[in-house]
Amino acid sequence: MKENKKIKTVDTSALYGVGIIVLLAAVWIAGACSVFEFLKSRNQNQATAGETFFEEIVYEVTLPEHTTEIKNEQPDEVSFEEPVDFPPTKLIDVPYINQKKNYPTGCEPISAVMALRHLGYKISGKYFITHFLSVAPAPFVDEAGKSMGYDPREYFLGNPFSETGWGCMAPVIEKALIKCIDHSKHEIKNLTGTPLNELKSYIDRDIPVIIWGTQGMAPTRVSRTWAVVGTEETYTWISPNHCLLLVGYDDTGYYFNDPLTHKNCRYPADIVNNRYISNGMQAIVITEKTEDGEYTEPPQEDPPVPDNVTPEDAAPADNSESETAKAEIPADLTQEP
Repeated sequence: MKENKKIKTVDTSALYGVGIIVLLAAVWIAGACSVFEFLKSRNQNQATAGETFFEEIVYEVTLPEHTTEIKNEQPDEVSFEEPVDFPPTKLIDVPYINQKKNYPTGCEPISAVMALRHLGYKISGKYFITHFLSVAPAPFVDEAGKSMGYDPREYFLGNPFSETGWGCMAPVIEKALIKCIDHSKHEIKNLTGTPLNELKSYIDRDIPVIIWGTQGMAPTRVSRTWAVVGTEETYTWISPNHCLLLVGYDDTGYYFNDPLTHKNCRYPADIVNNRYISNGMQAIVITEKTEDGEYTEPPQEDPPVPDNVTPEDAAPADNSESETAKAEIPADLTQEP
């Protein structure tokens, strides 16, 4: 009897399907690698451009010829931070930026940028510094051995992108902020001279306060005195000068977005007050235009013309591109690294 043999067949359609899937996966992986390499190359190019741009900033604050830069003394690592196990009376949630990596001596502009971001401004520290901050060389010793320098109430001294920058005082940050805010919505208030306790009223209204203190709230000391360039005046630098953003308080302490340490850093109230006073009680806020009922609509009628001036001469200048106009901030310059 003849035995029937069964012939086994292979389902080639299934193998074909698996092959297609493998091929597509290979194509996808190759494409992803290509995209990754492209993005990597682009980021490297952008980083290089950024470094070149920073070099230009360094050049702009280059010291006069035949002078020697005075190094800003770095303080000892002292901190009076005092964490507590009870909640604050009031604490504002403000976006935080740490200055150490990209802005080692730029505490003032970075504190300002945190306040701007709280109000919705999409701006980076780099853009704020390079477009709005007035910068001058660091203090120096001239050929005759005399200590010279510019006024930190008018300029940021040195390069905030470097370890050798010095800093600036409240009027410089006030001027920079005036250049970049939307004046139809916000205004800048220089509160210098206001007692620290009175600044709580702004915190209660969710308005963070830029203040000047010291690094870690360490005790102040006289650092250097120099003759102010172009004047008969001298200026004495207080160290270790620091700028922070006041964001909260409780019965015995104040909370800061400290650009040198971390978000919601707490220091004892009495120590903060002493450092605040030692640095001239400097404080700045950005408020809504309608805060305190100060906003009034601009007059709709033309201003009166003096008898000895023609109407054409009395016409106001076109300030549409002045400092009061809101800055146009390109999207690719607004993101922190």
